[in-house]
Amino acid sequence: LAGSLASAQPFQWPENYAPTATPGGNVNETLFGDFTTFNPAIIASANENAVVSMTGAPALIYRDWLGTRTFKNEAGEYNTLFASNVEEVRPEQEFIVTLREGWTWSDGTEITADDFMLAREIIGDPDVQSNNYSSTVTGDNEEPVVYEKLGKYQFRVTLAEPQVNALAGTAGTVGALPAHIYGPAYEEGGAEAVRSLWGIDTPVDQLVSGGPYIITEFRPGVRLAATTETSTGENVGSARCV
Repeated sequence: LAGSLASAQPFQWPENYAPTATPGGNVNETLFGDFTTFNPAIIASANENAVVSMTGAPALIYRDWLGTRTFKNEAGEYNTLFASNVEEVRPEQEFIVTLREGWTWSDGTEITADDFMLAREIIGDPDVQSNNYSSTVTGDNEEPVVYEKLGKYQFRVTLAEPQVNALAGTAGTVGALPAHIYGPAYEEGGAEAVRSLWGIDTPVDQLVSGGPYIITEFRPGVRLAATTETSTGENVGSARCV
């Protein structure tokens, strides 16, 4: 996955990751049970999430398992992936996130702060019944995590109180949803319309990916297959779930 992502999007993994980040190859998963949805807003199964996360929006930051084993490097700066910069205004409580420019959904639509704003709004709507709802609130009183758009590629995340790994557990978990698809549905039909998006009967060529993999085949009870391509159309990897 790391190698495919590095090939498909403008990001370079740190040098010490190179031995394990060889482009291409296959990822195989065996799932206990079938898929019930391809909708990242309502997925509740760990098995489904493990696969659909391959097609979701890229993570803002990442944990350095080979070095510090945290989301920060030895200098105390965040390990950024989709974020180009993270300013920690108040430790583990307030952040200004600046996104990398030029990243797109698989249909060619650019990924911007609007996709994160909408994801926070939808997943934080109790009527949507998202499994990630807890990432939009903090504390026993469930104080909302506040998102504020500062520009096309920048937004602020503020928690009511400090929380360990706050950015990873809020914006990092909520992630982004394609606003050009989820926005009109949510505006017109609310939570019910969001929940009806991208069921297992949705043709795979209508699913929009923000990650390294695009679902290319789904046979209920049999197989799900996905592939990743470079900007030139070269196939550099594949994934299959049986």
